[in-house]
Amino acid sequence: MKFLVVDDHELIREAMRGALAELDGDATILEASDSRETMRLIEEHPDVDLILLDLNLPDRDGLTVLSELRKSHPAISVVVMSARQDRDSVLKALNQGALGFIPKSVTRKVILGAVQLVISGGVYIPPQALPGQEKAPSAPAGMPAASRREVGGSPADRNWMAVR
Repeated sequence: MKFLVVDDHELIREAMRGALAELDGDATILEASDSRETMRLIEEHPDVDLILLDLNLPDRDGLTVLSELRKSHPAISVVVMSARQDRDSVLKALNQGALGFIPKSVTRKVILGAVQLVISGGVYIPPQALPGQEKAPSAPAGMPAASRREVGGSPADRNWMAVR
């Protein structure tokens, strides 16, 4: 697998490098600190399997970057990983084609589970997007009909849901 971690904070990129290496010891993990570097790396590595994208980038809004990625590289899976985790941000990201939204406040185990879920064809939705499901996004084109199920972990980790 080839991952691209997009975050302006070195410590977050470093932590994600370690976490993704746990999922796949042979993974190639690329890193970008802004949208310009992101687009350059994608052009150099069009075989990226998954992008983990922060919403707060120094040169552009992450939702704008997400929208551009969906148009220019629709085959690459994108998961938003952000400290911004209000319901509106989660829904905007999912409705713009992100295959998941991982709040940075969740545990490493939840992050790994969410990434694994997306890799296996699911969509990760945090609890912020679930109340009042009349506004919840539909699954992206090509995804199977959604049905919620709780995904492992300790009771403290079970504050998230998965759609598959």
